Amino acid sequence: MLEGSAALEIANDLFLLTEPEGDDGWFISLVVALGDEIGLMDTGYAHTPERVLFPFLEQRGRSPSEITCVVNSHLDKDHIEGNSAIREVCDAKFAMHELDAQSDERPDFFLSDGDHVSLGGRRFEILHTPGHRPGNICLYDPTERIALTGDTVMGTRRDLIRMPPEVQLRSLSRLKDLAIDLMVIAHPFQPLDRAILSEADARTMIKISAEAAREHSAFP
Repeated sequence: MLEGSAALEIANDLFLLTEPEGDDGWFISLVVALGDEIGLMDTGYAHTPERVLFPFLEQRGRSPSEITCVVNSHLDKDHIEGNSAIREVCDAKFAMHELDAQSDERPDFFLSDGDHVSLGGRRFEILHTPGHRPGNICLYDPTERIALTGDTVMGTRRDLIRMPPEVQLRSLSRLKDLAIDLMVIAHPFQPLDRAILSEADARTMIKISAEAAREHSAFP
């Protein structure tokens, strides 16, 4: 793997891959490798699969050709640019919310609130959580009470709220009401500066994110 990158085990073959990216912290990709298939949430920048994901899979004795499903949490480039590299090595199906689909990044199928998707044999519920982007989604595993929140939980980063604050607040309220033992956010946002959060820290970050949304009054 690229020097400075890391693979962190979240739970039972659910891994978080991190890669240094400038002064903004880490780009993070979520990889599920269970049973006979591999699923991904997000793919990073164009170089991320080659530098980080593929070497990680090789170290685990797995092949990129085993990737069967990729869920893009939203359309930002640090979450989707790696899609092309993934498509070159496997026949995976790609999915995202239709509100974030565009002509040059069309998924194989759309995901809506309340849908379910299997990533690497793990079943996730889809939560539509707009605020950062209109089609932003989170993934929730109710069995192990794991929430993968992408950029929905952003700590003190008010600049990441791109829709009216009340939209972001409604999305955060949904997360607040979930039973969560572990929450994985897309970047190690301030003030906790970690991406894998236990139940108490998850509640803290959701609260801080809500406070940032309430304070946000200027929309980009």
